[in-house]
Amino acid sequence: MDFNKVERTLAEVLADIYMNIPWNKVKVTNAFKFYKDRVYNCTNCINFKEYLDKLCLKCNVSFIRLSSGAINFLMENNTEVMNLLRKETLFIVNYALDIVEKRKIEQGKF
Repeated sequence: MDFNKVERTLAEVLADIYMNIPWNKVKVTNAFKFYKDRVYNCTNCINFKEYLDKLCLKCNVSFIRLSSGAINFLMENNTEVMNLLRKETLFIVNYALDIVEKRKIEQGKF
């Protein structure tokens, strides 16, 4: 698959957040639905930085270290990023979860 840089960077950031959710504190039966719903529910934000804060809050992620380069790149492409999050939520969440799966395999946790 050929993803553009904005999609790839956004999916990487979403994967980082997903991997930092304290799942032992979150009581859900379907982790994918929990995450997808929160990704979509935060899309009423004006910009990506505000979106990140709101998503981390809703996912119970109190602290996360994200690449400042990635955040700045996504802020420079704010319109495209927010459109992806609003209109292609399922696609971008699936892409992020593919990244999560690959990382877990690489770390030997899957």
